[in-house]
Amino acid sequence: MSQKRDHIIGVRLTKEEKEEIEEFTNNKGLSLTDFIRKAISAYQKDIDEDSKKIHIENVINYSKKLKSSLKIVKTHFNNLNSALNELSHNINRLDEELYFYMMIKGTT
Repeated sequence: MSQKRDHIIGVRLTKEEKEEIEEFTNNKGLSLTDFIRKAISAYQKDIDEDSKKIHIENVINYSKKLKSSLKIVKTHFNNLNSALNELSHNINRLDEELYFYMMIKGTT
C-alpha cells in the first residue's frame, strides 16, 4: 500500500556531503529521497537497539552501589553474629549457674 508523501523536510549539506551522497545513491540506484528515508529509519532502529544494550558505565555504577551495600550488610551481620555469640555465652552461664543452684538445693 502506497501512502501519500506530502510532508517535506529540508536538509542542509556541504557541497562535499551532497556530492558524496549523490555518488552513493547513484551507485545504489536510489533516489536521494529514498536514501534519506532509509537512513532515518535505520538510525531510529539503531537507537532502539542501543537502548536495549548493556552500558558499561551503568554496570560499574551498580557494581559500586552493590559493593557499598554489601559492606553495610557485612557490618550488620558481624554485629548480629557478635550479639548471638554473647547471647549463647550468657545462656551457657545461666545453664551452669542453674545446675549449681540445683545441686546446692539437692534437686538433681
